[in-house]
Amino acid sequence: MIGDYAPPSRRHLRAMWTLLLAGGLAPFAAMADSTTTTTLAVEGAPRAGGPVTMHVVLTGSHIVFLGQGTVSGGTVDLYVDGAVIAHAQIDGSNSNRTKVDSCVVIVGGTCVADRVYGDKTEIRYPVTLNKVPGQHVFGAVFTGDDKSHGSSAPNIAIRASSPDVSAAALNLLLD
Repeated sequence: MIGDYAPPSRRHLRAMWTLLLAGGLAPFAAMADSTTTTTLAVEGAPRAGGPVTMHVVLTGSHIVFLGQGTVSGGTVDLYVDGAVIAHAQIDGSNSNRTKVDSCVVIVGGTCVADRVYGDKTEIRYPVTLNKVPGQHVFGAVFTGDDKSHGSSAPNIAIRASSPDVSAAALNLLLD
């Protein structure tokens, strides 16, 4: 009834505005918007018990961690035979820097972190193959970050051959 209508209290109005604003801003939450590409090469002669190097290149805009005062980005996860062997941080030691968004994290009115971007990261990771000859499958996956989509390199299968018998015999003679 019109005669029984009472306008909402200030408390109710504040609660309605809070709900409307929260719901209205939700679609604007940070979302990944950059596409990345991850490539992988396995370098070196694959000999059982010998070393090879995983060489990963990540391209496309992504966050680069430069330590305290910067936002942490993603990692490149390295795999051998389906097992994760390393989580390589995207940082200033392996990435270039192309852009900085200043003061993206503010706490208590104080700027505590910038967001730094790069568009190329290179990681070289040494791997010692097990001593049994056979096939090994290598993989690399960029996990992505809040501004960049993740990406995966195609797996690479290599066959580790037996160690060179003549080299082993020569080492025994020289010892």
